[in-house]
Amino acid sequence: MTPILNELMADQVLTALITGLCILTAADLVVGVGAAIGRKQFDPTMVGDFILSHIVARVLPIAFCAILGHWYAPLAAVAALAGAAYLLETLASIRESWNLPADGTPFNVPSNEY
Repeated sequence: MTPILNELMADQVLTALITGLCILTAADLVVGVGAAIGRKQFDPTMVGDFILSHIVARVLPIAFCAILGHWYAPLAAVAALAGAAYLLETLASIRESWNLPADGTPFNVPSNEY
């Protein structure tokens, strides 16, 4: 590996942030697709929309800021704040996918009865 890549891989905070972003994004995708399939509302275009709205518009810029923040500390702070905001947004998205009310009552999945 190149010395720069070795240096980045040795940064445990950077590695943890990018790994966490990937796990969080995958969890949101799996829960969202699973809920849509369960409700019989799955549309394959939603996966493409997810890739654009989450991975391209959020995860990649946060990861890029974190990588540059390895050398320039203010960008690391921006990446940490953006990562925290993405965490909150994604947890809300997962809750919405499962349609869990804030009071903790059980799932409210629509029935198949017409």
